Amino acid sequence: MGTGIYYAATHLEATLCQGEEVIVVGGGQLCGQAAVFLASSCRRVHILVRSSGLADSMSSYLIRRIEESPNIELHSHTQLTALHGTDRLERVAWQPVGETQPEWHDISHVFLMTGASPNTQWLQGCVALDNSGFRENGSGSERGRSGRDTVAPAA
Repeated sequence: MGTGIYYAATHLEATLCQGEEVIVVGGGQLCGQAAVFLASSCRRVHILVRSSGLADSMSSYLIRRIEESPNIELHSHTQLTALHGTDRLERVAWQPVGETQPEWHDISHVFLMTGASPNTQWLQGCVALDNSGFRENGSGSERGRSGRDTVAPAA
């Protein structure tokens, strides 16, 4: 937290990266909404999506808004491959499918909008998971607002 990697795109995050270049990773509705919102205050918004485009996972209205935004650039068939920095994010690399070398960019704000489906099957038997695959983090009034924590996928 506080290092340039974000899991939400609210007014606070938009203020932190106002006038700067940002990356939004994902391809779904939430990603598109974040990109359009951030485009109003950021110099450039790069959307990195692993698939061929947005049509399968986003509304046509939102796709049209992205296409009409001059400071949003869609990078299809592209993955974020590296994050670099000392105390906070300073540089990132992404790599289009088929390319042998990643492209490095001096960007210090990345928004991860890849959805809320947990990738926790590898934790089965190691930690308590709820019926949806989220890690248990207490019960009743001890739970957080959502009652869920997400766990990063295994490397």
